Amino acid sequence: MGIGIINSALMVNADEKEKKLAKKKGKPSEDGKKIRRALMFKKPSEAIYSVMNYTGDDKGDVGVKGHTFLATPKYTYSIEMTTEHKPVIKKLNRKDNHARTNHGYDYKDSGYTSGPSKKSSELRWQYAQDVLDNAKNPDDVLDGLSAYYSNDMRNNPYRDKDMVKNPTDKDILSTTGQVMINLTDLEFTLRIDKDKSEFYGIDDRTRDHYEPKIKIKVQYVKNKKGWK
Repeated sequence: MGIGIINSALMVNADEKEKKLAKKKGKPSEDGKKIRRALMFKKPSEAIYSVMNYTGDDKGDVGVKGHTFLATPKYTYSIEMTTEHKPVIKKLNRKDNHARTNHGYDYKDSGYTSGPSKKSSELRWQYAQDVLDNAKNPDDVLDGLSAYYSNDMRNNPYRDKDMVKNPTDKDILSTTGQVMINLTDLEFTLRIDKDKSEFYGIDDRTRDHYEPKIKIKVQYVKNKKGWK
């Protein structure tokens, strides 16, 4: 049985600073370390506890902040927490589809709370929900999330800074790729943007003669007009 973990930020500015630091100094992300630690456990309860409490190198930075989905082939859990909010853990109904972006779901005063950023987060959430509700297979999810629907690229799940109208200094973000974790079929799919990223290969750190249990698929993608 595999465990998969994904996360979206509620402290977006801090997340961007960490990304720049990792790029400049080659320092691994603290959240990356915490998630890798949680993936060491076989029981969801142990992994959830690790997500909430592991500190990594910075002992003052406890747990993985933001929205976290932790799932197995049978169960899915959501964890929402920030530096100012205690963790809210929920077991999600697998009959429903679930998405998170950058505004608070259980804590309405976390993440983006007003203005254009809140609007963008809510629209991206709605587009993602629509994609999940209409998808017939895993590829449909990635295809749907790589399309663009909004007349304002700032509000699109898959962003292209070159298509932003009247850009400002803040409009520097483009989507470079997508990741899908298929826990049922044990497949990891990476789609990379044809224009915004470059694939250098896979760094295989498994031991010699190890037979991988997870199939890795690498594909190219370019966003296109969606159905809306």
